[in-house]
Amino acid sequence: MHYVINFDGKAAVMMNGTAGNFFAPVSVNMESYPCAAVASKKTGLLKIPKQQLQNYLKINPEFALQFIHAISLDLKQQCSNAERLRIKSVRERIIHFITCESPCGKKINLKYPLITWADELGIEPESLYRTLAEMEKEKLIRRDKKNIEILI
Repeated sequence: MHYVINFDGKAAVMMNGTAGNFFAPVSVNMESYPCAAVASKKTGLLKIPKQQLQNYLKINPEFALQFIHAISLDLKQQCSNAERLRIKSVRERIIHFITCESPCGKKINLKYPLITWADELGIEPESLYRTLAEMEKEKLIRRDKKNIEILI
């Protein structure tokens, strides 16, 4: 989980990373970048020295384009996260997440626990559990351990 600390001292989740994600790629062109990360399970990281990455981007245009593409996907996800946090309804945040983050717009496979997802959605875990149960009872969604599918 990639987060920043807000003025009130609380952590704001910026992104829940999965295998292959970058951590703070914008720092490539910055002196410092105030963020932190927490791994919820054993994780391996590849640290690339900034100058070495900058040099490689200059000499390998194909890699540079792939890097830009990857950063663009991360930025799209962060924009969706910011948009989602403005939504007041827990139900609407859940639907927004699934429609924006799912390749098909209908079904997601969560790669982390529900409690971590609640942090990303900016809601209390109990609200998430309760709302998912209500949505399931109303047949708006179907879910199993890691998959949630919108049925409407």
